[in-house]
Amino acid sequence: MDNNKQVSWSERLSYALSDFGCNTIFQIVGTYFMVFSTDTMGIKASVVGGLFAVSAIIDSIDGVIWGQFIDRTHTRWGKSRPYWLWFSIPFALFCVMSFTAPNIPMVWKIV
Repeated sequence: MDNNKQVSWSERLSYALSDFGCNTIFQIVGTYFMVFSTDTMGIKASVVGGLFAVSAIIDSIDGVIWGQFIDRTHTRWGKSRPYWLWFSIPFALFCVMSFTAPNIPMVWKIV
């Protein structure tokens, strides 16, 4: 095997650490979101679990779709960076909205 084409250990470590950090935060937020939904918003745990299952199914489908978008994107900023730049503000807004508890009917809280 040609050693010139291998990724260096420092680059491997940097990818691993960034992925570890991202997944750690994702798991903390995901776990807290279940507690927040049941305790603060008053949604039944079974409904929240169902929402988590539906979101996992949707995520398994949309991952392939986003992969196709990224593979077909060619900009001066690269393949995936434009999506990170364009969607960072809406993502932040949705994150804030996820942890607000408005006084609305239960059906809309679930939606």
